[in-house]
Amino acid sequence: MLIDNEIKKKFFKRVEKREEKDGCWMWIGKKSNGYGYLYHKGENFSARRISWLIYYNRESNLRYIRPKCKNKLCINPDHLCESHTTQDKINIKNRFSSKIKKSENGCWKWTGAKISTGYGALYVDGTIQLSHRLSYEFYNGKIPKGFHVCHHCDNPECVNPKHLFLGTDLDNSIDCIKKGRNAKGEKQGLHKLTTEQVKYIKQNYIPYKIPLRHFAKKYAVDEKTIHRVITGECWNHVVG
Repeated sequence: MLIDNEIKKKFFKRVEKREEKDGCWMWIGKKSNGYGYLYHKGENFSARRISWLIYYNRESNLRYIRPKCKNKLCINPDHLCESHTTQDKINIKNRFSSKIKKSENGCWKWTGAKISTGYGALYVDGTIQLSHRLSYEFYNGKIPKGFHVCHHCDNPECVNPKHLFLGTDLDNSIDCIKKGRNAKGEKQGLHKLTTEQVKYIKQNYIPYKIPLRHFAKKYAVDEKTIHRVITGECWNHVVG
């Protein structure tokens, strides 16, 4: 994260210094789960982490930055410390465990917050962590850099570590296709034709009599798009 003058200005507008009382710098900006955060250019950033970056001019080597004064809203850099202790993990794991409902089919359903794709999420020290990745780390070990955590059960809500496995980008894509979760047709955000238009093309195309350009002109697309429909390179799930 790059700390510029705009961020600093927004940051200090939301700080109330209590030097005479206890030395804490209270965060009076937005909060989530009792932790302060700053919204900047479409993203949420931990108020503690911004304070750390401003005053120490470096990223933390550990995942968490915690207040030594035990005041959750304090962002005084003199009161902050880097942390990744066993006790931190226990506290997070307890929060994690409180949001699980075990199902008869073996899945551990996540009952907490979820992101738009259906995966569970847990707010941890100013950042959003995906619950299935947390589960993997808690029970199976560290996730190697660049790896996905995939589901054997194909249930994004599930956080049962026995249902999770590691995969590369390629593994994840293959798994997605095998389970039929890859976007098709109009569900694919870059589609140029509708299902009805594709059906019409497949029903009315006659080789050497009705050229591809006829359909390309009719639907305002290029001939390559029509050719991909005819050959089954795309839209092969639609029957004419």
